[in-house]
Amino acid sequence: MPATAIPSRHTLRHAISITFTFVLLAALTPQLHSQTLATLYQFTGRANGVFPNGVIMDRAGNLYGATVGGGANTGACEEFNGCGTVYKLSFHGSWTFSLLYSFTGGADGVEPTPPIFGPDGSLYGSTYFGGAGPCGYDWGCGIIYRLQPPATFCRSTSCPWTETIVHRFRATDGSSPNTPAFDSAGNIYGTAGRGGNLQGCGGLGCGNIFQFVNSGGSWTESVLYEFSGEADGGLPPGGVVFDHAGNLYGLTSYSQPYQCGTAFELANSGGSWTLSTLYAFNPQIGDGCQPSAAPIFDASGNLYGASIGNSGGPGAVFQLVPGQGSWTENVLHLFPSDVQSADSPLIMDSQGNLYGTTYTYGANNCGSVYKLTPSDGGWIYTDLHDFNEFVDGCNPVGPIAMDSQGNIYGTTYSGLIWRLTP
Repeated sequence: MPATAIPSRHTLRHAISITFTFVLLAALTPQLHSQTLATLYQFTGRANGVFPNGVIMDRAGNLYGATVGGGANTGACEEFNGCGTVYKLSFHGSWTFSLLYSFTGGADGVEPTPPIFGPDGSLYGSTYFGGAGPCGYDWGCGIIYRLQPPATFCRSTSCPWTETIVHRFRATDGSSPNTPAFDSAGNIYGTAGRGGNLQGCGGLGCGNIFQFVNSGGSWTESVLYEFSGEADGGLPPGGVVFDHAGNLYGLTSYSQPYQCGTAFELANSGGSWTLSTLYAFNPQIGDGCQPSAAPIFDASGNLYGASIGNSGGPGAVFQLVPGQGSWTENVLHLFPSDVQSADSPLIMDSQGNLYGTTYTYGANNCGSVYKLTPSDGGWIYTDLHDFNEFVDGCNPVGPIAMDSQGNIYGTTYSGLIWRLTP
């Protein structure tokens, strides 16, 4: 398999500095001026983190997230101005930033992904690098981590959380893990973007799907499937989602013969897991290329996802509809071929509208927030906000969140936490 055909890691695309070479296509970007974007927090340097990569929200409306770099410990990660952080942004009349944890590199981890809440109330996440190795680079293969809040009430904004390492990957069982997910029994499932069978994808492995079963606080790993990079795909860009039967669904960013990725199901039958390719994205028939995050389900069992585009074809927002033994794809919106488009995981409101962000695109080529509204059997694309590097940051990235009032929250890679109010 030619190494040049394999897309680079999603996070490495953003690391350190970015040169924009895309053509402005403002005429293709519909505008809506009734939204207001506010900056909730501005990262100002390495102490609190640099390069934030999305947010999640708890039931009280507090925001949590991670930064790729920054933090108090920089020696092992000087290139990123630190090894990354996990933070909380809480609202009590005004927004207050709290640094929960700074990664130290090495065995501890480097470059955290956005966290999730586990059933025990702790934060869980992964790091793309650090932990153990080797993995074809010097930073290690990544970890799964757990962060626990202080045992007693904290009266300060600087009370650190306690980290526990769930697992350190070692290439053959995966590397560069994505944000994990929990099943109803409290077990962890996820994907590794690299590693596994090291014969494929340029010798770094095409990634896998893993499981961690908790027994008395001890986690036991099982590799459920190893991608080959052929028709089954490889290099999954995000984690997995569950259906009501406990089967896993996800996306890959690379596959043969079209090099544009796949959607898959990993079905469990009596403890035996079988992977089925639901759809192979094909730019020759108008599909988008290279899914950029985990998919989501609607109430009817349809899957939705977004792709960022690559040299094989443009990015898109898509729907996959289950049928009798096969799935049908509907392209809901196709982006121009020369922009880095749908970057964030999608979210859906109670009316079935979809929301996401683009990394570039928009009137200022700094990214946008968009909405897709179902209408008369089709979908209407609305540009909700175009970011401006000199006003409200540039390059929204990572998960976004919505509160009960319909406000949308997210981050820009340039260093902002933002809120978009309808």
